[in-house]
Amino acid sequence: MRSSLKAKNAGAAFVLESIPNIGASLANDLRSIGINCPRDLIGRDPQSLYQALCARTASRLDPCVLDTFISAVRFMEGAPARPWWYYTPQRKKRLMKPNEQVICETPTPGKTAKRIDRWKYELVRKAILASLPRRGEGVLFRDLPSLVEQRVSRTDQERLGSVNWYTTTVKLALEVKGDHARKRRGAATVAPEIVLPSGSLSRTDCDGDRRPDWWFACAKYPG
Repeated sequence: MRSSLKAKNAGAAFVLESIPNIGASLANDLRSIGINCPRDLIGRDPQSLYQALCARTASRLDPCVLDTFISAVRFMEGAPARPWWYYTPQRKKRLMKPNEQVICETPTPGKTAKRIDRWKYELVRKAILASLPRRGEGVLFRDLPSLVEQRVSRTDQERLGSVNWYTTTVKLALEVKGDHARKRRGAATVAPEIVLPSGSLSRTDCDGDRRPDWWFACAKYPG
C-alpha cells in the first residue's frame, strides 16, 4: 500500500495494510498468528508477536520485524506514525534488561507491595486499557480478568500464569500511581466494582484532582 494511502491515525486504520510500516507481506504474517484487524494489535506485546511468528516460520526473523511490530502496536495505541527504526533503540534497551521489574503497590493499608516483571506489567496494563469501552456504562471489575484474557495470546497467558492475579495486581498499582480514581456506588459491602471509561465521572465524583485517560470506580476492593 502506498504511503499516501496509509492511515494518519489509529482511528483511520481499517485493514492491517493501512498501518504505517506494514506491507502486504507483514500483514499476511500477522494474520497467520491471529491478528486479523488493526484493533487486534491494541494491548499486545510486540515481543510475543515476534516470537509467535518465529515459531510459525521455524526461523529466527530479522530483529527489524520486531521493531516494525513495535511501531504498529504503538501506532494503534495512539502514537504518531513513525518509521520502524525509531523503535530500534527501545527494543535494544528492553533486550538488555530482560529481568527489569515493577513495584506494584496496593491502596489497602498494611498490604505488601508486589514485584512483577516489567513485560508482564506492560502487557496487562495495556490489555486493561484496551478492554474498557470508550463510551457507555463501563464493565464490572469481576469481568475484567476475562476481558484481559481475550486480549492476551495463548502463548502470553502461559508465560504470564494467573491472568486474574495479574489483572488485580496491575489494576491496584495503577490506582496508587494516580492513573485512575474511585467512586462508591451504593452500599460498600454489596455494590459491585465498576470499571468506567473516560469522562464517565465528574470532578466532584472523585477523591483526586486528576482527570486521567481512564477512570476506575470501585465500591469495594477484593481481599
